[in-house]
Amino acid sequence: MIRRVLNWMAEEAYEKIDLKAKWLEIKEIGHEWGPRFIVFAVIWELIEDGVFPFLSWYFGFAWLIPVFLIWHFEPVVYPIAFWAFRTYDRMTGKTPWEADRASYSSHKRSAIKVFVYRVASIGGLIAFQLYLDLNPWLLLAYILLMTGFNFVHERIWHDSNFGIDLDTDEVQPKRVLAKCLTYRSVSIMLLGGALVAALDPFPWEHLIAYQTLMLTLYLSLETAWARSNLMISQPLPQEA
Repeated sequence: MIRRVLNWMAEEAYEKIDLKAKWLEIKEIGHEWGPRFIVFAVIWELIEDGVFPFLSWYFGFAWLIPVFLIWHFEPVVYPIAFWAFRTYDRMTGKTPWEADRASYSSHKRSAIKVFVYRVASIGGLIAFQLYLDLNPWLLLAYILLMTGFNFVHERIWHDSNFGIDLDTDEVQPKRVLAKCLTYRSVSIMLLGGALVAALDPFPWEHLIAYQTLMLTLYLSLETAWARSNLMISQPLPQEA
């Protein structure tokens, strides 16, 4: 068990110093999003691998340094960047605000969905933190990251027609399930990475129990929202 954890940490750390592979990955994504993404990604790598470890040492949280040296934030940060780029393109008129379908949800609906889920999940997070005696700052960082990602996740899915019957605007179960799995996958990566760095032995059973509970909660809320027309807008008719 310890060997597997150490091997995983070594692989994650190696990815941090494999600058050639990282640069090729950034360039590949940059082909779609342009030079702005390349500039953002380079700056973010410097922050993640340099500024965050330095601030951890400076403010007396040296135990966080190995977390930043092995923990990859790209699954959260990159989607936020894509959403910001797309929003800017919409604000400047390069991309339409409306989704390519008969109805679409507002930003307010997404914000309310995130708020409802976060309030409903706070009890499970507190119980998880108290039972494992986690550093509350670590849990706070996780909550803030996942709250931001939750909103971006909603807006990214808003732009996708996957799992929507375009003739009836009905949300199909496969869309609900796909949203649930993509969100929880990021949660598992972030929380799992934090637990690897903070606890030994790794609390597999507690992570599985927590993620199962949150999976059920997310799936239930998303199913309910899929049946609700609250703050669902219709596009304005185009002039002939």
